[in-house]
Amino acid sequence: DRDRKRERMEAEDGNTQSPLQHNTNDAKANSKNPTVIIIGGGIIGCSTAMQLALRKANVILIERCGIACAASGKAGGFLARGWGGGPTEQLHHKSFDMHEELAKEFKLKSFRYLPTLSVKTDGRKMKGATKKCEWLDGHVSGVRMMDKDTAQVTPKEITEMFIK
Repeated sequence: DRDRKRERMEAEDGNTQSPLQHNTNDAKANSKNPTVIIIGGGIIGCSTAMQLALRKANVILIERCGIACAASGKAGGFLARGWGGGPTEQLHHKSFDMHEELAKEFKLKSFRYLPTLSVKTDGRKMKGATKKCEWLDGHVSGVRMMDKDTAQVTPKEITEMFIK
């Protein structure tokens, strides 16, 4: 019965596409901007949606359970500007810089600069090492500054910011 009704509608307007395709084409005809459907409300899907919306695309975001409900809402959010090498080195720098800019622009509460230490636990105990990393208990044989150009942001906060 449903198929006959669809065939009758198609015969009336000459359209042989499914209703979903028809609606999508109508939306394109009424707008100079493309409609983009993004599946997944994690940090990648939400940041893609934001970037496309800034470029005037009509964005539809589809998420099964909620924004940042899986890995994007539970990750550590560690950012390291200079830890890449080879062909991805520029991406590491650009990503860090973009996170830094977004944190300032949108006043992200969780963004913080976080110098990274290298801690050794083998060998002789180093005098004063535990004062440099008080959160550790036990044997510490060495501590050195590994990288001052690192930071942290709560992925859930930044992901939710992308879709506001």
